Amino acid sequence: MKRARIANPVRQQVESASAAPPPGFAQLQFCFFLSGAAGLIYQVAWTKSLGLLFGYTAYSTATAIAVFMAGLALGSYFIGKRSESSGAPVRVYAWLELGVGLTGALSLAGLALVRELYLHLHPFMEASKFLLLGFRVLGAMLVLGIPTFLMGGTFPVLMRGVVRRSQELAQRAGRMYAVNTLGAVCGTLAAGFFLLPAIGLRLSVFVAVFLNFVAAALAYRPEQQPNAPARTA
Repeated sequence: MKRARIANPVRQQVESASAAPPPGFAQLQFCFFLSGAAGLIYQVAWTKSLGLLFGYTAYSTATAIAVFMAGLALGSYFIGKRSESSGAPVRVYAWLELGVGLTGALSLAGLALVRELYLHLHPFMEASKFLLLGFRVLGAMLVLGIPTFLMGGTFPVLMRGVVRRSQELAQRAGRMYAVNTLGAVCGTLAAGFFLLPAIGLRLSVFVAVFLNFVAAALAYRPEQQPNAPARTA
């Protein structure tokens, strides 16, 4: 009985220490806030850019949302599945943010290329509305699929880096999702009400690229790596 009583405070201290957030958790939350803001700046900008390809109709909005959500879903599944073998998931997250920034920087040029190809091929496809629409949707998917796919992988990879035990999953996932969503709200408002009217489409995208690069740089610092890999105990 005496041994059990002595062991209990020690056990409580160990459990308390294991439940503490890993080093740099607050900074990683800030990174994910920036990631959410960048993602929705891209989406608003891409919707506007797709308006030049589809016309400012429901087609451009529907295509932007569909490609964005499909990319997130696929990236979350495939990259999240492969993240189990990573020994440094936070550093992988940093590389994903860098990849989103690089491919996002090229996204408007890619959509412009799709638009030029569409204008050249239009005489050969004008007899079929299905072909005209299908070409534009496919072009948008090819250009925007890569950055959205990488975006989708950021959440599961980052969670692998900040969750050591299954008991920590709900709380830390909730906090990360909350700050990411808050960043998305701020990015949407900033893009729609300030960035696009003030600096235009191209520079607005480069603001999002800059946010991705800042998130990557902050997450890549060696001291921000967790002390232990994620476990499901």
